[in-house]
Amino acid sequence: MARNSGKITIHDIARVAKVSASTVSRSFDSANKHRISEKTRKHVYKVADKYGYQPNKIARALSRGGTDTIALVLPDVEHSSDSEYCTRVIMRTVAVLGNLNFDLKIHTLHNDESNCNLSDLLAKFTVDGLIITGFTTQMHFKGSNNNESLPVAILNGYEIPSATRIDADNIAGGRLAADYFINSNHVNLGMLSGPEYCCNARDRENGYRTRLKEAGLKLHEEWFISSDYGEPSGYEGTIKLLKRPSKPTALFCANDELALGAMRAIRECGLKCPEDVSLIGFDNFSAAQHTTPPLTTIEQPINTMVDEAIDHLMKIINHKAPLKRVVFPIELVERESVLKL
Repeated sequence: MARNSGKITIHDIARVAKVSASTVSRSFDSANKHRISEKTRKHVYKVADKYGYQPNKIARALSRGGTDTIALVLPDVEHSSDSEYCTRVIMRTVAVLGNLNFDLKIHTLHNDESNCNLSDLLAKFTVDGLIITGFTTQMHFKGSNNNESLPVAILNGYEIPSATRIDADNIAGGRLAADYFINSNHVNLGMLSGPEYCCNARDRENGYRTRLKEAGLKLHEEWFISSDYGEPSGYEGTIKLLKRPSKPTALFCANDELALGAMRAIRECGLKCPEDVSLIGFDNFSAAQHTTPPLTTIEQPINTMVDEAIDHLMKIINHKAPLKRVVFPIELVERESVLKL
């Protein structure tokens, strides 16, 4: 069979690979390829590549009653201050779905779509599954009417009936930040804690507060400031703290953007980080290693979390997998923004 002798079909590949046409089909169907061995799948791929075979994606999707498309649902610009987080989620989703021969539809939420039914969203977007990320408790979705397991993964959000929830261990992140400050001999500790209506921000603050209490440290409520996750809020919150008669020597920031704003405020007040105020962020965004000083921060495994969300969607689409609550461990990335007293 010559590479350019007309259109190569699934039956041509099956004949050369000495497998059935259904095996070739499953090899290229991300939701069904688990049904054949990895050795067989690689053999089919090798033959297909040799002869330039490209699977008919539309026909494959129709054959199983799907669209081979996943929608990534994000807040609108007004409600999203975690810009790098959203970018990283988008880029990882594009990469993983591309390897699975699935398309990605990115949708920013309209005002009339909040507090809606997830099964209605699936039908409206005409997709096989949804990944929803970046939403707070102010923007509620409803589960399915019959409590079935929907092909929906909530990434870094609140719990929704009939949808899988995937998070970083935010409580442990707060505790880890507290431990690092305590081990560095800081006792005057505050926090820029993020939005009160955001589950992740609350969990990070709760973990932090709990660990400080366990260590017998006094909590100064005036040193805990809630705001949105943006860099301007980190700046404004830190300015308020530094104008008070008594000041913390260390601040845990619920995300790196808050920490960037805090650094700017510290400089503008004629102070230094970490000599006057130490900082720990959360997320380990790309800018964290390029600040002055480089920011000590807590890393959540965004790529791993996206991978888990997509893997679970593929299982639900074909096998009605049960709902899951997955919490991934975090780790502290030590740099130079915390002074050891």
